[in-house]
Amino acid sequence: MYTLKHGLIREGRKHPEWGKFISPDKELENYSDPNEKLNVYIPSGNKADFTPFLKINPVFDSVVAKILEQRKIMTYEEQCSGKYYFNCFEILQSLRGKINRVAEVGTYLGGASCIFAGCSTHFEFELDLIEAKKEFLLFTYERIRRAFPEATAMIRLFLGDLPTYVKNVVMKETQSNILFHHDAGHNFNQVVNDLASLYFIKDKTHGLIIQDTHLRSAKIQNYIFVDAAVFAVFGFDLAFIEIGAKFANSTEPAYAGKSYFINNQAEGFYIPFEHNTFKYPHHSMTLNEIDTVV
Repeated sequence: MYTLKHGLIREGRKHPEWGKFISPDKELENYSDPNEKLNVYIPSGNKADFTPFLKINPVFDSVVAKILEQRKIMTYEEQCSGKYYFNCFEILQSLRGKINRVAEVGTYLGGASCIFAGCSTHFEFELDLIEAKKEFLLFTYERIRRAFPEATAMIRLFLGDLPTYVKNVVMKETQSNILFHHDAGHNFNQVVNDLASLYFIKDKTHGLIIQDTHLRSAKIQNYIFVDAAVFAVFGFDLAFIEIGAKFANSTEPAYAGKSYFINNQAEGFYIPFEHNTFKYPHHSMTLNEIDTVV
């Protein structure tokens, strides 16, 4: 499991394009594998198992077929389960006509991004990709361009974090009915910052899908508690739907972050805002107070 290093956002904010929409890297089209140029760190090379979820919906099958073709050529990994991706698809299908934008926060190498892009033309929504590391954003776009070229006209690439996107984009646009997907920094403080920023655009937001609610780290200083951050912001009366995989037993710590999955905890939550209220931040607080660097 890839987890962001402390200080990544602090370093990212020094980039001259931070807080702006950026253009794709056209040179990547000349590489059979974009990672030959970008040299992105790939901890495991894990790929999702879609097999149990095929031959249920032809649209999902068509999206997966294009993703599977990339595995023969491109070097990347998918960090969510096949069930998680299928559940995201089911949510998007159920929301057809009710949302007009998906904003994905934290693309890494485009595992969920490709699902969203493949669905965007079928279910008629635009897609904003939000990422603090430029290389991840460029890699993700190139994956999408090759698999779903018809979707690229509906995609924007934003270099930044969620509070910056809220401030620089959503609060300045008239767009509404946005569904956010969060799989960005997993540090408790960072997740609280991110989710609390949505308070200021709650009237423009349909809801939130958040991943890695079952993730922990054997390095205490990483403070990986995504689920705790969710309850800190929305309270213990949270109305949500569990999505993704559950493990009967906790997994063993792995990779540099010593990350692992706890048992009997859902991989992700789907949180419709119409059934929930923000317990944090306090109404007297401003977005500038929320937008702090962890």
